[in-house]
Amino acid sequence: MTQHIVKAEERLDLVTPEQAQPGLSLAVLQQTSTQLKLVEQLVQEEMRLGEDFGKVPGVDRPFLWKPGAENLASLFRCHAIFEQMERTVDGATGFVIFQHRCHWIHNPTGLVVLEGMGTCNSYEKKYRYRESKRTCPGCGQATIRRGSEEYGGGWYCAPRDGGCGANYRGADVQQIESQKVGPEQNPDLLDLGNTIMKMSMKRSEVDTAMRAPGVARFFAVDHS
Repeated sequence: MTQHIVKAEERLDLVTPEQAQPGLSLAVLQQTSTQLKLVEQLVQEEMRLGEDFGKVPGVDRPFLWKPGAENLASLFRCHAIFEQMERTVDGATGFVIFQHRCHWIHNPTGLVVLEGMGTCNSYEKKYRYRESKRTCPGCGQATIRRGSEEYGGGWYCAPRDGGCGANYRGADVQQIESQKVGPEQNPDLLDLGNTIMKMSMKRSEVDTAMRAPGVARFFAVDHS
């Protein structure tokens, strides 16, 4: 995946000396305008669909991804560090939750200039359930496909998908069609601990980037 590098002369400070002064001034307005234009330039010219952000059908604006958040941090001369706010692992129920706070650290000064939060848990639908599919009685792979009626119907284990090529008709059909299919409870929720931790960190990093000046104009609220 390509990492887009922001040139040093194009980088911004979240707070300039002029902006640190109380009140509104022409200098502040000009600096803000320059910042917004550079954010727009980075998003439109350097950040790429499918790498830095993604789209979801039915939503007008795209969703910012972790690589895009990192590019925006670089634009503002910052880097991200993470603080774990919550960690729960319940072996009895399989409930796992992580919550993180992301801090943008301003490279020249070492100051925290932005913060965002993110959380993830194993009871979210995409983790708590998994899709059960019919498996081949012979090889055990989920590569069973319904056979065409013109070739006798039944079921077959598709070699092109990694199956063994077996065909099932007659009495064997009941063995396949009686299998449970569809969403079922994931029995291995505790195995997802590392994935859930990293997702919590990613969400907090994206949340932080969305709080930077001008960024929310281009991206929708987090979708994970």
